[in-house]
Amino acid sequence: MSHLLYGWQPQRVGPLARVTGAEGVHLVESGGRRVLDFAAGQINVNVGYRHPHVLAAMRTQMDAVCYVAPRLATDARERLAAMVADVMPGSDLSWVFFCNSGSEAIENAIKIQTTGSLAPGSRVFWLSSAAFRHMAI
Repeated sequence: MSHLLYGWQPQRVGPLARVTGAEGVHLVESGGRRVLDFAAGQINVNVGYRHPHVLAAMRTQMDAVCYVAPRLATDARERLAAMVADVMPGSDLSWVFFCNSGSEAIENAIKIQTTGSLAPGSRVFWLSSAAFRHMAI
C-alpha cells in the first residue's frame, strides 16, 4: 500500500501510476509504457525532462554549490537577477527576490514593503507566470 497523498484532487485508494523515468515530453511507467506528460511536471520541467543543456548547467552549478539561503549570493543567482533587472521597465525596478511560488512572492512583497526594508520611494513589483497563478491562495 502506498503512503503517498497527492494534491489538487480528491484522494482515492488504489495504485498510483508509477513513473520510473522520463525523456523530453514523455514519462515512462514502471511497465515501460511511454506516456505524454500534459502537465509538464509541476513548474519545473517546462523545457522537457532530461534536456542535455539543462542537465549540464545543473551539474556545473552542483559542482560549485547546490543551494544557499535566499539571504546569500551566488554567481548564478547574481547573473539571473541581472538578466531580470535588465528587462524590467524603468531604472527603479532593479532589485530581484526569487521565490518558489506566487503565494510566497505575495507574502514576501508584503513583508518587504511593510517592514521598511526598502529605501524611501522604492516600489515592490510582483512578476509571476500566469500559468502558476493557481498556486497563490
